[in-house]
Amino acid sequence: MNNSFHIRIPFKEKIKNTAIWFDFNKSVIIKGFLAACALFLPIVFEGLKVESKLLFTLYAPLALSAFFIFKREELFWFGGFSGLLWFYWISFSLYYYDMLWLVPFVWGFAFFYYGVLFWVIGFLSAKLFWLRIIIVAFIFDYLAPLSFDWLRPEILYSSSYFGASKLEMLAILCAVALIVRAKKILKFLAIPLFAVAITINQNAQKQLPDIKVELVQTNIKQNEKWDDRFKLRITRENFVHIDKAISNSADLVVLPETAFPYFLNESPQIMEALKQKSFDIAILAGALKLENSMTYNSSYLFKDGEAYMFDKVVAVPFGEVNPLPEFMSKIVNDLFFDGADDYKTADKPSDFEVKGVVFRNAICYEATSKKLYEDKPQIIVAISNNAWFVPSFEPVIQKMLMRHLSKKYGTIIFHTANKSNPFIIN
Repeated sequence: MNNSFHIRIPFKEKIKNTAIWFDFNKSVIIKGFLAACALFLPIVFEGLKVESKLLFTLYAPLALSAFFIFKREELFWFGGFSGLLWFYWISFSLYYYDMLWLVPFVWGFAFFYYGVLFWVIGFLSAKLFWLRIIIVAFIFDYLAPLSFDWLRPEILYSSSYFGASKLEMLAILCAVALIVRAKKILKFLAIPLFAVAITINQNAQKQLPDIKVELVQTNIKQNEKWDDRFKLRITRENFVHIDKAISNSADLVVLPETAFPYFLNESPQIMEALKQKSFDIAILAGALKLENSMTYNSSYLFKDGEAYMFDKVVAVPFGEVNPLPEFMSKIVNDLFFDGADDYKTADKPSDFEVKGVVFRNAICYEATSKKLYEDKPQIIVAISNNAWFVPSFEPVIQKMLMRHLSKKYGTIIFHTANKSNPFIIN
């Protein structure tokens, strides 16, 4: 019995010691919450339309400092509250599926996923503090939940003088780590590192193409978009926007994602009317496509009396495609989406030309995916439907991600959306 007794004590001690990995002290929880608010504050600045590169340049290192100040048990709360702030808006779409009961589970998943992810940063760097620089720089690229990688620390300075490459991010993180951890005189090494991270070329404006593009913002409520009572009104309004663009002598008019609430390729009268309008102006508009009993989220280009269709390449996890293994995916689709099949996607991005200018097509979520930018397209036209998530900071985060990618890959972006303001990033 004595042997048995002595064997159990160390085991119990180990279990007890795991409790200190996640500190439930009230002051630690408050610190985590305040740090998460500090990390989110640049998004609030952007939402308030603050346009000061100097402010974002000075504030970004402060927002990132908690990664190097906190211990791993504090990082858990920092990550948990950050996950909530950056992704609370995802649950808004559940209203339109009559699944509001899932909201606590979505918020809980965001909290615990990022709580554990931030804790892992502290755990992996417990023996070697400086390893934390590398981990923070890369962990969000490779361990994003279900490939939904919108929590990227680098977008916090997308409106700053800092560059957008990983090398520049590493320089910023090294500088912050030195300020936090190094001895007095070594802290001054942060100054040249910050200087290295500032890239004048990436912050210079690019020359816009010699073409007049009219970006149309629509304001259709999500619960009206697919209601048969409103479809005719929405369609008429779209043609009013097109006629206005023609009167403004625009070369290309761009309407948002699913601007036409139909399988447009199955609506011959609307298709024919758009073809006729395209003799006066090129038209790019979002709508669904039905082909071989499969559904695609597509952009339709009408030009010189012809129609072209470009399918989405990167689908939204759960919103358009179920990222779970096939056997689980079918169960989830049957339980929550009335057995609906996933949207189908194209194999590669689509480019098109108007007035000698080549554009790359992007639909909503994929405009924030590096997959569309890897071959450095000169111009992207992106269309979105943000009615699922307004009012929230989702359109703001989306814009900051696009600005970061524009700076990183040298791409001009034209973006228009339903329920949020259009913009050009150059």
